[in-house]
Amino acid sequence: IWALISFYYAVKEGEASRVVPAIGASVAVFVFILARFLVDEHLGINEVFAFFFLVIGGVLVSLRITGRSLHFNKRELQFIFFSGFLFALSWVLKKVVFIDQNFVIGFLWMNLGMFAGAMFLLVSSYAREEIFSRPAKVPANKIAIFLLNQGAGGVASVFQNLAVALGSVTIVNGLQGVENFFLLVIAFILAVRFPKILKEEFHGFVVWQKLGAVALISIGLFILSVNVL
Repeated sequence: IWALISFYYAVKEGEASRVVPAIGASVAVFVFILARFLVDEHLGINEVFAFFFLVIGGVLVSLRITGRSLHFNKRELQFIFFSGFLFALSWVLKKVVFIDQNFVIGFLWMNLGMFAGAMFLLVSSYAREEIFSRPAKVPANKIAIFLLNQGAGGVASVFQNLAVALGSVTIVNGLQGVENFFLLVIAFILAVRFPKILKEEFHGFVVWQKLGAVALISIGLFILSVNVL
């Protein structure tokens, strides 16, 4: 919960197009460090190379490069690192839970903890007013899309946690770049099919940036597959 609050203030302080990739990169680095000390996770040299290719590719595919892309003020950096650290700690603590508990029990307890944390926000009168005075209404013609979105998110969460339980939390976090890759592919298809609804930049330098990101992610995945085989 506190990670999400820090994330909100980081985006509010800066620009989402550069803050979000920066937080993603900081999460990956903090997971790499925390996993080494909290769960004694050791990566082979191939896994380390794959991890960094995946992280750099994931950042590059989601970063919108402008004149201010790499310029952050002090408050932005504070929120970025604090949010990144908390998200990373959450990732690694998941692994700690799954080491001591089986997947089903650990997953249920963690989600109960998230629910309790969300309920804690109701202590704030401002939060209560925002939540209950402005009920969200989903148009009838979009209920199916809404339910599909929520269902897909729930299934994704289960598989993500299962991956952490079965494998390296550092590598699983590094694979977030693959999510951005699929997002890029889907956005490209929709932008071509529905140009008036979804407008994405796929020309000039942006194309080379995206292709470079895809290449880095592909290299990371190839190194991982060779390591597994």
